[in-house]
Amino acid sequence: MNTVLPTVAATLLSILLVAPTADPTPIHRSRDRMTVVVDRQDASATLLPSGRVLVVGGFCRCGGDSRVLDSAVLYDVRTGHWHPTGPLHTPRDGQTATLLPSGRVLVVGGHDAGLAALASAELYDPTTGRWRPTGALHDARAFATATLLRTGRVLVVGGQDAGGASLASAELYDPRAGAWTRTGTMRAPRVHHTATLLPMGAVLVAGGGTSDGAILTSAELYDARSGRWTRTGTLHIARIGHTATLLPTGRVLVSGGGSRRAALASAELYDPVRGRWVRTGAMATARVGHMAVPLPDGQVLALGGAVSPSAEIYSPRTGTWTAARPPRTDCAGPGTLLPTGDVLLLDCARFASGDGAIVYPRHT
Repeated sequence: MNTVLPTVAATLLSILLVAPTADPTPIHRSRDRMTVVVDRQDASATLLPSGRVLVVGGFCRCGGDSRVLDSAVLYDVRTGHWHPTGPLHTPRDGQTATLLPSGRVLVVGGHDAGLAALASAELYDPTTGRWRPTGALHDARAFATATLLRTGRVLVVGGQDAGGASLASAELYDPRAGAWTRTGTMRAPRVHHTATLLPMGAVLVAGGGTSDGAILTSAELYDARSGRWTRTGTLHIARIGHTATLLPTGRVLVSGGGSRRAALASAELYDPVRGRWVRTGAMATARVGHMAVPLPDGQVLALGGAVSPSAEIYSPRTGTWTAARPPRTDCAGPGTLLPTGDVLLLDCARFASGDGAIVYPRHT
């Protein structure tokens, strides 16, 4: 469970994500397939090559018994059913999960059952349904970002350590060696930031917050060849709990998040050629801790993170947002684009008792 957000952002999240919601606009049950799954906050979701979705760990308020989970489940897109799979060696929430070129899933860090940051990592083999430990991080961290590089290595950046301090350190995982090595340190520590792999192979890290409550406008680029970070353009608005989505044009869309005073509806575009941020159309609804799902047609679907269930779609061509059918209830994520074009939404149980996940229908 995320207990260590900077104070301002934590207040925003508690207001926007836990407040009672208005009655949602219903969508057709024939395509809005409700499925019941354990109530999980801060779990990870990974689309496997088989088309199944692996959902791992998370924090559960199960019948008054709050605990961090070691369980994992698989969602079968064809049947709409959930199936158990092998449990983690260590319960964890707030971890990262990365699909490796081998088809295995690397799960890293997070919080353990005592809400202490973890250094351990595990590998999931979808052919056996089992987990095995792999090399441990040099720095324990939760709520970091993990990015698969072109080399096949995984870059883990920032997060919070066992004492709740935000981290500037970064590490690289080598799947062949099963080990981590330190790489360049960011210029600013940050947590609840975003990390996006750019077409040229660099990684863009933007925004986030620090353990002293600062919310950042800074952005940095990681050069995978040199292992060094350089500053790049500054966001127009400081934001934490935002989303970052790579567009077909090579630009990066950053939307929403929290500022020092309120949730944000604004959005910005990063131009990697010029190294600059430019404003683009604002969402109709302010959102923090929401989901942004890239759609097959190049548009971006934003859901959740607001007082009541809502959704909207960003068009890179026009730079504007249009309203979409809202899901039947709000969800805190993550959101996974399925091979069918539908989107699997998790962490819905706080808003609709007993229903932990929904499939949000694709737009026609």
